[in-house]
Parts: sequence; C-alpha cells; structure tokens
Amino acid sequence: MNKAVAFLQLHKAEDIIVEKKPIVLNDGQSLVEAFRFLASGSVRACPVKDANTNEIIGTLAMRDVCPYVLEMHQLQKDAKSQHCQKGAGNVLLNYISSMSIPGKLREMALKRRFVVFPPDATLLELAYELSSGCHIVGISGGDPEQGGLSKVVTQGMLFKVIFPALQELTPICRAIMTKPVISVRFDSKASKAFDIMAQKGISGIAVVDEDGIIIHNTSTSDVKALIMASNLDELSLDLTIEDFLVRLRSVSASASTRVPVSVNKKDDEVRTIVAKLLKTGYHRVWIINSKRKPSGLISLADLFRLVVMSSGTELADKMAAKLNRGSCNVQ
Repeated sequence: MNKAVAFLQLHKAEDIIVEKKPIVLNDGQSLVEAFRFLASGSVRACPVKDANTNEIIGTLAMRDVCPYVLEMHQLQKDAKSQHCQKGAGNVLLNYISSMSIPGKLREMALKRRFVVFPPDATLLELAYELSSGCHIVGISGGDPEQGGLSKVVTQGMLFKVIFPALQELTPICRAIMTKPVISVRFDSKASKAFDIMAQKGISGIAVVDEDGIIIHNTSTSDVKALIMASNLDELSLDLTIEDFLVRLRSVSASASTRVPVSVNKKDDEVRTIVAKLLKTGYHRVWIINSKRKPSGLISLADLFRLVVMSSGTELADKMAAKLNRGSCNVQ
C-alpha cells in the first residue's frame, strides 16, 4: 500500500500526459447539442464555461439525460404531448429540444461542480476528488478560451497512470467493496432502472434474475446508446429492463447486442480487479458470493478511495468524514 501512496504523493498533475486539448462546452449551447457531443465520443462528462467570461461554472454529465427519458415516457403514457410522437430522427433528442429553454444547460451545469487543480497538485489530491463523486477534474494553466484549462483528467486516465502502483494492493475484495448493491430484477420495467439512476444520481445498477443472480448491467453507456440510436420506435420504458437492453443494442450502431458484466468473488485479491479493469476499460466490477448474487461492487473510485484512506494524510481524514456523512456517491 505504501508504494501506491508514495507514487501518488510523488507525481504531480502536470506529469499526466493528455493527447487531446481540453474540450469545454459553453452555456450558450443547446442541451441537444451538448448531449449529442457527449454521446458521440467516449466522454461521460464535460466542463461547461460561461460564454461571456470563459469561467468554468460546472459539469454536464451523460446521466443528466435520465430525467428527460423518464419525463418523455410519462408524457407518452399520458398522451399529453405532441413532442413524443414517433417519427423521423431520434425522438428523445426531439423531446429534449422541444422542452429546453434558454439557459437550461447553464442551470444543469451549476448543479455539478467542476474542480480545477494547479499543475503542481499531487495525484493523491486528484484521487481524492475523483473518488468523491467527480468523474473529471481540470488542471489550470491553459488557454483562457478553454476556461483556463490545460487538461481535463478523467477517472480512467488517472487509473492508467497509477496502474503499476495499484497492482501492489493486497486487500481482498470484501474489505473495500461498496455495499449494498443497488439492483433491479430482469423483469422489472425499464422505467424503474432509469428512475433509480436519476433519483440516486448513480452511473450503474445490477440487473438480477429471479434467484438474485447477476445477469446484466445497465449504466450511462445505455444512456449514450439512446442518444446515438437513429430509431427508438421499438423501445418503451414499459418493456422489462432485459428486453429493453437487448432492443436498445439492436437499434444502436454504437452498442453491442450483449450486455457485458464483469464479476469477481469476495475473497479475490483487489489486484485482480485492477488487472481486469485495465484490460476491459470498465469502470466497475461486481463482487459476487458463492451463488453469483451481487453483494458489492468495486469501482475506480473505490480504488482511489482505498489509497487515499491509507495515506495517513489530512485528505484521509477528510475522506473518512465524507464517508461518515454518506456524502460520497460511489455507485
């Protein structure tokens, strides 16, 4: 563990190599344009700046689409809106466009803070923020037109940088996994899954069969597929979550017809999780018991949190206080 802590304390934010310049939305853009941009790339979240001052005001995340999915579904059921009719184009984007008002992107961005660090901040400081509900952070020292950001660092980017040190982790999965698991049965309506993600502000939930065995996984990747799909006529949130996921992948060119689920056992070493996350590019692994029922999960945030908590620094104390308050959004 000391090796991982030492690595994060020794290296700085400026040491992270980012090939692409930071991409920043401005609050004058439409929500449809912003969501389509997120969906078109491997971007879960993006900083948003004030179009007049270039000041970063917050973050827009892919999971911010979930409330619109639920609103559209309810209006379709109540037959109260002409904006929900089937037709050309992506009906979800059409709905978001019809319901959006000037300043909506700004309003949404202000609800999720965006933390900016100086270039000499330690990777341990970045790990602290990226384990506390943030999926991205910024590094200062860049073009004022880009909100003064020199780079944007994601959870995945930091993970790849500190991967060699994380391979030294020796605890077993049960010691650090987040629990309980939030899940839905395979025969629950898809609307229930999206409602849980929207209400709890989480990025993924397990889908289990009638015996509680994990069989699927739904996440913000499915939200991305909804945005990218050219035809949503065959989809309804009244479908079971299992049928919904299969149909979604059949109409989305960017998604597989298979729902990938990555699992490990509770007594496996955490280092096996580290290797699996690097190989697959996933952000979480479900931890199962002897009957393949999900009893916890380990995400990139959990790995960062483990290192921070073992550092013996002020950040460890702050993290402990957050966990005691239940203010870390971990799933």
